[in-house]
Amino acid sequence: MSKVVNIMGIPFDNLSKQNLIDKLLNLEKTKGFIVTANPEIVMETRDNDYYKSCILKADYVIADGMGIILASKWLKHPL
Repeated sequence: MSKVVNIMGIPFDNLSKQNLIDKLLNLEKTKGFIVTANPEIVMETRDNDYYKSCILKADYVIADGMGIILASKWLKHPL
């Protein structure tokens, strides 16, 4: 399984639910930045470079919704 799936320039972390929970618990005492990106967020990054740069700084980018899941399957790299 690939660790990252790129959808329109946004690197989505390809983690199981349990794997994500474990990683978040390990970050419990530190600061972190998690993006739950849906199709609207991904589309906004096409025209807004600052917004995209903020998302690219995230510790984790997680798929939010079936639109992203379906796009990853269409790209032959299912999340």
